[in-house]
Amino acid sequence: MYKGRLIVCPATKLIVSSIFGLVMGLGGGCQSRKYRQNPATFLQTTNANWNKWLDEKIDVNVSGVPVLQINRISGLEGARYRGQGQSTLEKVITLKATGITRRDVFWRIHKQTGLLIDFDPVDRATVIRIRSREFVRLTEGL
Repeated sequence: MYKGRLIVCPATKLIVSSIFGLVMGLGGGCQSRKYRQNPATFLQTTNANWNKWLDEKIDVNVSGVPVLQINRISGLEGARYRGQGQSTLEKVITLKATGITRRDVFWRIHKQTGLLIDFDPVDRATVIRIRSREFVRLTEGL
């Protein structure tokens, strides 16, 4: 087994770093910038009432709840939801957390299920939209 120092010529470094950059760029390009977010900016809105509701802390303890029954989860009732896409029907939520914001709950559901969660542009003030990636690809060409 070789235990010495590996010497790589500059041209090889350039080629390898270019290929790595291309692969990482393509991987990130599979998802629109619109959906690249973090918990603090997830479901960001200019509507003060939504922000207040989303930033309130709640306790969540659910197991195997279908995504389309999200309004039955304690702390998430009171909002209107619209599910879109066949695989949205198949996803279930399992989450146990104490003292987290609703915004973080939605972020965790998004990360757990792979579903896209945002405000419906038609009913922006009243509806949270939950969509499968397949549905978005078919309707928006992502």
